[in-house]
Amino acid sequence: EKLFAASVAADDDQWLQFQVEADVPARQQLDQLKLWLVSNRPSSIARSSGVGWIAVKFKDKGKKVLEAKAAWDSHEGEKTMEVVNELATEFHVMGGKWMCHLPSGFIDDVWAKLAISLMCGGLGPSVYMVKVSPVEDIDPNLARGDHVICVYNTNYKDTEQVMRVENLMRSAGVETLLNYKPDIFSALGIYRNNKWGFRPTIYCSRVMLMEGKSRVETVGTGNWYYNSSKGLQYPEVEGRRKIHQDKENNEKMVPDIVNRSDLRKTTMEDRKVLCQQVVPTDTCLPNMVSKNKKHVSSKVSNDGANSVPATLASGLDSFPLKSLDKINGKNMK
Repeated sequence: EKLFAASVAADDDQWLQFQVEADVPARQQLDQLKLWLVSNRPSSIARSSGVGWIAVKFKDKGKKVLEAKAAWDSHEGEKTMEVVNELATEFHVMGGKWMCHLPSGFIDDVWAKLAISLMCGGLGPSVYMVKVSPVEDIDPNLARGDHVICVYNTNYKDTEQVMRVENLMRSAGVETLLNYKPDIFSALGIYRNNKWGFRPTIYCSRVMLMEGKSRVETVGTGNWYYNSSKGLQYPEVEGRRKIHQDKENNEKMVPDIVNRSDLRKTTMEDRKVLCQQVVPTDTCLPNMVSKNKKHVSSKVSNDGANSVPATLASGLDSFPLKSLDKINGKNMK
């Protein structure tokens, strides 16, 4: 409610505005705009001076539709995005804006780029106004030390239009984080930390400079896409399939690893059983505890088979595999 009241107050206060004349060539107005931008830098204008917004526009946005807010507050059912969209249609609040927050040290440069792009048509035909907030010196906690720039388009439901504006803003030189907010959200009082649990924006864009595109996320869903001059693109399908296939392969390897582990365990048990059948003779016993640990012979009990070598250093269960094979072949049939 506090943020909503502050926004309404700013709308009602003085606006420093440059009106772009649509029927006058941009080249003729460009020098005037540049002089105006120098004289009205956002970083040097305080909110306490009575200025609510600084704007460059083709037409007015119009004030917040308070009737929409009243209808929202009086709605008795669950407040959902469906209700929001219905109110937007009913009260003709269909626009939206891309927003970025910047400190005073960076705001003037980015603001000038967007203002000049608007006049020259660089933001596309759906953008009719850009505005920026002055220095918030009345209640600094509201702005958290930053200015906000808003770039307005005509239809928040037109995804292609919204993403085209985002890309044109990137082309104009805006590299900071961008968030998109429907105007109906502002009209209904849906700001951060609102009591209805709504996210205050619906899209979030992060620029990928090296790739020449942005990563745009649908807020709160985890879904994201690439946006560039080619338009909105879904993430690589093949890449997702490969990840899924790798996951399946990893899951298949787990029982295989267990089986191989069981096989090793069985093999060791078999070797122990075989070794238990090798009994050292009485003549070997003194040698087994001798300090020089010489190799000795052992005989297989019961059938008088040929003796096989054992290594005292690691005990009777450590026969060479060839010897074990010989025992297994001759005596374990």
